[in-house]
Amino acid sequence: MIAKAMTLFCAMLFLTCASAYELKLDAQMRIEKAIPESAPVKPEKSHKVLIYTRASGFVHGSIPLGAKALEIMGKKTGAYDVTKITDDPAIFDGDNLKEFDAIVLMSTTGNFFQMRRPDVPKEKSEDEKKVLNKKFADENKLNMDAEGARKKALLDFVAAGKGIVGIHAATDAYYNWPEYGEMIGGFFNGHPWGKINVKVDDATSPLTAQFDGKNFDFSDEIYTYKTLPNHSREKLHVLLSVDLEKSGFKKEKVKQKDGSETDKYQGENRADHDYAVAWIKKSGQGRVFYTLLGHNDGTFQNPLSMKFFLAGMQYALGDLKADDAPSVKK
Repeated sequence: MIAKAMTLFCAMLFLTCASAYELKLDAQMRIEKAIPESAPVKPEKSHKVLIYTRASGFVHGSIPLGAKALEIMGKKTGAYDVTKITDDPAIFDGDNLKEFDAIVLMSTTGNFFQMRRPDVPKEKSEDEKKVLNKKFADENKLNMDAEGARKKALLDFVAAGKGIVGIHAATDAYYNWPEYGEMIGGFFNGHPWGKINVKVDDATSPLTAQFDGKNFDFSDEIYTYKTLPNHSREKLHVLLSVDLEKSGFKKEKVKQKDGSETDKYQGENRADHDYAVAWIKKSGQGRVFYTLLGHNDGTFQNPLSMKFFLAGMQYALGDLKADDAPSVKK
């Protein structure tokens, strides 16, 4: 009886492990299938890319899959080589960044040069909790002491002519660091929508060539951005934005302070009704590509978004030349 039970248990364990392994393989196969066969342009030289994954705020479950997807895409297309994927902020210390041509911030939330406070199990004794909390405080103090130099290293990296790629929650970070908001192009202000119709704002850009100037539907967690000087068409070259009308959001009349009325769509939180989905911009001598896409695992298994990500990567690396002047002149 015991032998039969053990046999059954082992069989179930094998099937569980096999299923998990198959799911992992299946996800990788979907990623590989979604990646273009070739890059938009041939690289001018070989490029090394760092993917930084630390999330000190909300931790997106898509981070590992997204990092792997961009790594696979670089190898398959020959556009770049991801030589480091890490959540260790020490990568920004000293001369460590010199070997890289671009940095990808993969949903790096919060003060991502610091640590995220871990959850302490309730069953731990008070003494054990004190030990764990002290360990966290000691380790995080080391990061906080080094934070200023790491911030400077990131800004200097881009200003000197390198590239930065922000995926999804890279804008949900460092709200108390204006220079970061200026560089990346905006700060998160909510995610009211899950499915949108996307408008191609610059149909002539090589980054949007695949869309043929036509709107398209897309499902993901869609961000809006704070109304600040760092986020406006006078600072950003907007590639894609939300088409509120074609997205089918409900519309209502809202009275303004001056007594006039304006239309407001479901979920809106900006008076200008302007919600960018992706943009590029210069930062010093460097190049910034950002897109809010990337919350869902499926975004990294979708040929539409992966082709767009590849174009963004090549722009950030300097191979894909594009007009990155602000969309609206001052």
